[in-house]
Amino acid sequence: MISFISLALISLCMASLFIVVERSQLYGHSFLHQLQIEYFRWLYRLNDFYRDRQAKIHSSQRIKKEKLKAPEYIKTHAKAYEPTPYAVLDRVFSKLTPYEKNYLSFVDYGCGRGRTLSMAYRQGFKNLYGVDIDEELVQDCRKNLKNTHANFNTQIFHLSADDYLPPSGDKIIFLYNPFDEDMLRSSLHNIKQTTGENLIIYVNPVAQNIFKEFGAEFVRHYPHPYEDFSFSVYRLKSDNWVSL
Repeated sequence: MISFISLALISLCMASLFIVVERSQLYGHSFLHQLQIEYFRWLYRLNDFYRDRQAKIHSSQRIKKEKLKAPEYIKTHAKAYEPTPYAVLDRVFSKLTPYEKNYLSFVDYGCGRGRTLSMAYRQGFKNLYGVDIDEELVQDCRKNLKNTHANFNTQIFHLSADDYLPPSGDKIIFLYNPFDEDMLRSSLHNIKQTTGENLIIYVNPVAQNIFKEFGAEFVRHYPHPYEDFSFSVYRLKSDNWVSL
């Protein structure tokens, strides 16, 4: 006789397969490709839950765009809040040199609850900056950074990206596809007004054409079976940059 638990597991598997088939048709992927995507999504979410508990922070909950606490004219340019998976951050930080981690500033656009900034602090970054449009997320970010003792090295700004001027000097700019092309243009314009050279890490790089408009140098693309978790790296010299 099939037990209740067995029936529940069979039902769960059937429902999961149905979701995979439905999403593969929706996004135009093959069944195997979509199955691979769902595998990474759920694996990373489980890992995120565990790593959040380990770090004593709360950063995993996603927020739909319409639920963001920000003026409507700003939300029109925003994307839903979704933290960068820890596995993606592990890969990003593994590509950076010890010099970059110890001597460059780190700026996170759309910092949300501070997961990326918390990771950057543990990687050795001394000067951390975050900007976000949602006041509640900014408050959560400050609490999480306090729990990881990163608050002494971090400045968090409740601002729209087009109103934010990042710090001077060489820095790393982190973007997890936080806004649309118009806001990306405004952000890159502001970045170019500062001194120093900028290494830009762009996760889920759906608007790479915008970087060409600002003369950014393409360094490398790091693919992933799930495109949302791939990232590209650019170098962008500011308008005030001087070669010595």
